[in-house]
Amino acid sequence: MSATTASPSILLVDDDPINRRVMASVIEGIGETTFATSGAEALALARALRQPDLIILDIMRSEEHTSELQSPCNLVCRL
Repeated sequence: MSATTASPSILLVDDDPINRRVMASVIEGIGETTFATSGAEALALARALRQPDLIILDIMRSEEHTSELQSPCNLVCRL
């Protein structure tokens, strides 16, 4: 990546702090990482980030917002 190219934005969504720390260490240095602990928070952050380049999502979540995050079409349309 050249010095003039912006770092990719990464949204990491997981309610478990240990999982967030592990994933953060795995993706460290790849881009600008933002963390969310719920589906609702993730949707709000995704909108604020103007569509992150990558979303890493805990798919075992039981919230209603999880299905919205799992569908790329829904996410892009809602942003």
